[in-house]
Amino acid sequence: MLYIQISLIVPSILANDVQLTYLENDATFITGTSPKVGSNANLGIYPHWCLGNINKCSDGITVSFFIKPKKADETSPEAVIITSGGHSFFSEGFYLLQKYGDQYEFGVSKQDKLWRQKFRLLPNLWTNIFASWNDSAGLKLYVDGYLMKRDDPEKREYEDDSFDPFSEIVIGLDQEGLPINSTNLFDIDNLVIFNSIKTPQEYSIEGVFTITISTTIGDIHLSKTVDFEVKDVDEGIPPEMSVVSANHLQVQLSAEYQLLSFGEYDTECSVRYGDGNIFHQSHKSGYLNALIHGSKSYLENLNIFRNDVQELNSTVQANGILINSFDLQPYENLVTIKNGDITLIKRIFYVQHLVQKATITPIKRSNAWYLTTNITIEIPAGLETFINCSFGIGDSYMFYIDKSDVPLGMLFEVEYPSLGYYPVIVDMTNDISTSRKEDLISVEVPIVTIKLSTSNITDKTLPVILKVDLNGDSPGPDKVEFNIRHGDGHADDVSYRKLNHNNHNTNYDGTNNYSRCRK
Repeated sequence: MLYIQISLIVPSILANDVQLTYLENDATFITGTSPKVGSNANLGIYPHWCLGNINKCSDGITVSFFIKPKKADETSPEAVIITSGGHSFFSEGFYLLQKYGDQYEFGVSKQDKLWRQKFRLLPNLWTNIFASWNDSAGLKLYVDGYLMKRDDPEKREYEDDSFDPFSEIVIGLDQEGLPINSTNLFDIDNLVIFNSIKTPQEYSIEGVFTITISTTIGDIHLSKTVDFEVKDVDEGIPPEMSVVSANHLQVQLSAEYQLLSFGEYDTECSVRYGDGNIFHQSHKSGYLNALIHGSKSYLENLNIFRNDVQELNSTVQANGILINSFDLQPYENLVTIKNGDITLIKRIFYVQHLVQKATITPIKRSNAWYLTTNITIEIPAGLETFINCSFGIGDSYMFYIDKSDVPLGMLFEVEYPSLGYYPVIVDMTNDISTSRKEDLISVEVPIVTIKLSTSNITDKTLPVILKVDLNGDSPGPDKVEFNIRHGDGHADDVSYRKLNHNNHNTNYDGTNNYSRCRK
């Protein structure tokens, strides 16, 4: 059967206004107009009439309107197109939801029962939604005159004491029940509600029909006619959802794709591959597996771009496509692989350098016995590097360098608690590598003065006594390494710990002049 709904509606005042007409016992009872802000409009509160309170619909309810949805995809958030409360678990009434872009659900809820139908709509086209409901007959839904398959009511959670007496007619709410004021997701026109069961006007034959509407206002008689043509057109019913996935196989240039469709009817589909070939498939609702075999020539015709502007040179190899990493820039690179105007892959590649080891340079100072010294850490050039410096006294210094084209010198003034050895460690890391530089520094008293004296140099049978005096009356160093050359061709390496005055005995073979020195 072919159906067309006929309603006499006063035109909207403005193009963006939504007008409501409510007929009680087939007589116009309420009319109202509300401006639509973004997607939202509030058409009023009606707790005492059927349009706002489903419990007042003793003879059922009929809702009819036209909708023109804007284009959306599966990532679009769920939206409440129109409701009298039925969209919420805490109220009752009718509703229309939009899900996953082009999927819709019209339903009626009352107490613990829910009647609902799911369907899909094409964007940017006017479509008539015509629904009638009562307790005994359930829900009948017509989408552009097509009667959708009817289902039995479902059970839902219901607690009478906690229900919210939602009695408004509202258009355009988000998942949280808040108005959608920012964007216009759809247009609504000719909203008509009856407090009884209605059916669309039925035309059982094809042909051209003329509708005439007349009215008399006082002595004035007005009449208007319109012609329309009825044709039996099979527009098909799309599946409720289709999902396509693909994965590579072990064989080079081969892949497998899987098509999954949800619906109650057989589905005809066309699959277009990246090389432009189109294959037509026909299958029932469920899974369809198919193999794809590519060719080397297809890979050679791909174009690779950096940041959608710079085209990169590429080479086809046995295991894929090779691009020169030097064509990529530091930080993020958006790489796009295209076949003509078709984008196949978009990926972000991060370019990083392997971190090098830092350089540790202690600075000797003349007053080092105050236990404060300067240490310079030289950080090599690099990107997005985390640095952690520790100086052997428990504390550490952590910092981050976003980008440096030249080495950076970082000067640290470190105060040590006592003389001795301390490990200095510099750890560097980025997203792909780590490095560590370690050094052992000795905090010491510096040598300021050195004096040498000898004794017992008249008797060669007895050892010569060498006296080394460091720093005079000031504190001496904790440790000293001596190299003593005796002037007769041999030298001694001598280590001393915690000394100020030390004697070194040497025997000489004959009478001669000898010179002694320390290095």
